[in-house]
Amino acid sequence: MPIQIDCDSHFCPRDIFDDIDPRFGDRRPAVSFDAVGRSAMRYPEREAHMSPHQRHVLANGFRFSFQAAGFWDPEPRIEFLDRAGIDMQVLVPSNEPFHYDVEPELAAAVCQSYNNAIARVVSKYPDRFIGLAHVPMQSPERAVIEVERAVKELGFKAITMFTNVNGRNLDEPEFWPVYAKAEELGVPIVVHPSRSGTLVGLDRLTKYHLDNALGFLWEGTSAITAFIIGGVLDLFPKLRVGVLETMCGYLPHLMDRLTEVYEMEGVDKLIKKPPAEYLDQIWLSANVSAERATLRHVIDRYGSERLMLAVDFPHGLGGAGESATDDVSNNPDLSQHDKERILGLNAAELFAVGPAAPEDSTRKTSAAAKA
Repeated sequence: MPIQIDCDSHFCPRDIFDDIDPRFGDRRPAVSFDAVGRSAMRYPEREAHMSPHQRHVLANGFRFSFQAAGFWDPEPRIEFLDRAGIDMQVLVPSNEPFHYDVEPELAAAVCQSYNNAIARVVSKYPDRFIGLAHVPMQSPERAVIEVERAVKELGFKAITMFTNVNGRNLDEPEFWPVYAKAEELGVPIVVHPSRSGTLVGLDRLTKYHLDNALGFLWEGTSAITAFIIGGVLDLFPKLRVGVLETMCGYLPHLMDRLTEVYEMEGVDKLIKKPPAEYLDQIWLSANVSAERATLRHVIDRYGSERLMLAVDFPHGLGGAGESATDDVSNNPDLSQHDKERILGLNAAELFAVGPAAPEDSTRKTSAAAKA
């Protein structure tokens, strides 16, 4: 079996904030552990911007709680990967400390410290982990500087950002220099929704983890729409974009809707080609358990060459957990080609790791979109 990669897991190294300049004093975030092993993240400047609902539900930080083995330390995580039959895992930041509602200089220092800590983990286990570098998008100038440092000095293979920047969509011209730098350096942009910051409808989705299940869906599709309809992928035709934790079953419906906008609202005068033809620049995580019956429909329309395995370790909602590889391998609706692409070859392409991509990886986009 070719390489198997989990494209979405959440991780905070214990030294996540150790490199922040002491001059920031109590303004900087901090992690603490109590005598029975519970952890808490404190970041008063971020908490001041959060709604009561956010403060209540964010068990990953801002109050003491138990975390799954592997949330703070890489070794238990490697044991999980071995049990699950997964070769490599993408390390996604825990969202709370990185939103764009704090002063840019402090935000840049937090991103730098995190990136340093992740680089140390990846350097120790280069065959098991892929790091995503966080950058301070509230200050695109600082973000460009950190992209360059993270890629050239620390060796990161991708950068990550949230699905909006303080409520602003990702196609705003102020963010274009970040995309230009990513394209120049040949690294993808990976977007991930978050309920820790600005999320449409957040305070109406207060039950049953619907802020994740529904709010993330809106945020992810909004990011895809911004990149396509906003012309970003025309401006940066070599830019690769990964979209995490929004599943993939919505894709045919979203493309049908965007095609209608393209044809009926004059968007055909603003972008170079129909919306579905931009999907060769976009990779999507799939919840291979919850979307077991949906995957075939998506693949029939658009092929399997941009769908990726998502475990969402150590969480539950949003990923398939330890059974993820079995959920793909035992799905009777998937061909062997589909299984190998989803289990790891697509992520290997996006993050430029592992074996070379097979020659038959061309997407079935425009023709399938007309079917």
